[in-house]
Parts: sequence; C-alpha cells; structure tokens
Amino acid sequence: MATGGNRLEAQFLGGDSLLLIQEAARFLRMSDKTVRRMITADKLPSIKVRGKRLIRMSDLNALFEGTEG
Repeated sequence: MATGGNRLEAQFLGGDSLLLIQEAARFLRMSDKTVRRMITADKLPSIKVRGKRLIRMSDLNALFEGTEG
C-alpha cells in the first residue's frame, strides 16, 4: 500500500484503487455512517486489511451508476 499525505490509496489486483470509508463517503457525498450502513447491509462490498475497511473504486463507480460490479 502506498500512502500520500492524509490519503491512503492502495492498488488492488488489476489496478483497482482501494479507498477508506471516509474517502468513499466523500466520493459518494454521503456520511461515513451511511457508507458503513451500506456495507453492513451488503449493498457495498468491502475488504478489511490490517484493521482498515477498504472499498474498491470500481464498486463505488458501479453503485454511483446504479449497476452492480
């Protein structure tokens, strides 16, 4: 994983970026709590790495476009 400033961005296999919940919330213009609820309700896939919950950018784009990835 590479860090840049306050932003944690990792490259997933296949070149897909991984975002923290806070970053995903900003991208979707939602609260962190709403993103967490979506993860809990299985509406948004995520992975946990070293205690950090990460979301693939492609899953955010699919959600934003109203399609499943």
